[in-house]
Amino acid sequence: MNKKDQFKRFIKKDGFYVVLFVCLCLVATVGVVVANKSANNTVEENIAENTIENTEDNSTTTGNTFDDAELVEGKTDVANDSEKTASNEANIEEVKPEANNADKSVATSSQSQSFTSPIKGGVITRLYNLEPRLNESGQSASVYKGIDIEAAEGTEVLAIGDGKVVEAGKGNSKEGCFVKIEHQNGIVGFYGNLDPEIKVKEGDNVKKGDSIGKIGKNYSK
Repeated sequence: MNKKDQFKRFIKKDGFYVVLFVCLCLVATVGVVVANKSANNTVEENIAENTIENTEDNSTTTGNTFDDAELVEGKTDVANDSEKTASNEANIEEVKPEANNADKSVATSSQSQSFTSPIKGGVITRLYNLEPRLNESGQSASVYKGIDIEAAEGTEVLAIGDGKVVEAGKGNSKEGCFVKIEHQNGIVGFYGNLDPEIKVKEGDNVKKGDSIGKIGKNYSK
């Protein structure tokens, strides 16, 4: 009996088990794909929820925990006026690092931290926004995900929360003199357009409300 005849007999006798085995392999493969897709969707959902929460927190924070800052919104001419006075604004940017896995994104989204206003008596002229800033001529100039708080030049700039200074110095023309502080839960606060006489340096630990410098006039759009 040749190999071909043996194979035919094997198929007739044990064909069900061969097919069943293949099906199980397919089911197992689909299960792995579904599991991976589910895990990826979980990560994406966590990241999406985290992003939404951060955006909402930014809006809520500016309205509720920035007690010393008056919110200005809802008028286009106000936004344009704020752009013209941006030289006397403290540009505060909050950066949330991307989650590398599901556990990290869940841990990040489940924790929260309250912040104080970096400027006492300041006026919030721009909330967290991806739209480009305009220069005096009305042309798009820069895009950064920060909050603009207008106050008089020389006004004290305060740390919004406890943290460690990871960088301080003079940046490019879009940043001016700046301080970058790593706060809790991986949140990094970027304070721009400061006076050159910065009060903190890299490696310093700061407490919520500590003065880190003053509003300057050393960045351009």
